[in-house]
Amino acid sequence: MTKLTAQELRDILNIKIPERLAKISKEQATARTKIISAISDKPKTIPEISQEIKMPVEKVTWNIMTLYRYGVVEPVDKTDEGYYRYRMRK
Repeated sequence: MTKLTAQELRDILNIKIPERLAKISKEQATARTKIISAISDKPKTIPEISQEIKMPVEKVTWNIMTLYRYGVVEPVDKTDEGYYRYRMRK
């Protein structure tokens, strides 16, 4: 049995992904990549990540929670201000 790529399957089934959806998906992937890169060297809080990658706190929060839900990141400890520091899950 031949394995098909996602693009090949979409071509066979004549499925078109709306341009807006494709753009959003790319933006989210880029955001997650930046966040993962920011916490790869040491754990950071959401405000620290936001400042480092120049992304609104709301977007960083949403992406961190998504990464947490899927087991990619984990909270390490809590700062005196009440923020969790996140790192890549080991």
